[in-house]
Amino acid sequence: MAYGTTRRALPAAEGLGRHQQAETWLDGYGKIVTWFAAPGCTPPTDFQACMTRIAGLYRKPEDFFCITHGDPAPTNNHVALGEARPLDFEYGDERHALYDITAWNVLCPLPPAWVREMRHLVRDELAKSLPAARDEGRFAEARTSSIEIAPGPTDGPCGRPPSSRCRGSRRPPPP
Repeated sequence: MAYGTTRRALPAAEGLGRHQQAETWLDGYGKIVTWFAAPGCTPPTDFQACMTRIAGLYRKPEDFFCITHGDPAPTNNHVALGEARPLDFEYGDERHALYDITAWNVLCPLPPAWVREMRHLVRDELAKSLPAARDEGRFAEARTSSIEIAPGPTDGPCGRPPSSRCRGSRRPPPP
């Protein structure tokens, strides 16, 4: 486990790792509720339960465990000649394989058609090295348990029902 040993030796290593990320995710609940409240919105009734479920997946990714980028912001990618190459792996770590796409959906929701395309591309790449991603049912379950329950404009089991969606804005601005 050379990767883990090296990672733990980094400055501020106590804030790294999937277990700490799960706690950070849950600690952010109050901020997210504040973001919803800023434009007069409320989170869905099952929102906190969904966040807890995501945190559980972060802690124990089971068959979807791998090293991911950890910060898939547009500025952390180089796009040229029809290819995107991730840069800046300071947040790279061992975690759930769908962590990056889930975080992206939370922080910067994209149009549903783009999310579907990303989902297919992510699965194709993961299937090259994760046997569970090759199984359509297992991937769908992992996807539903992570991407679809992320608080964004989705129709997943914990997606916001139409009655709780904000009018005129897809995402409240941070305070």
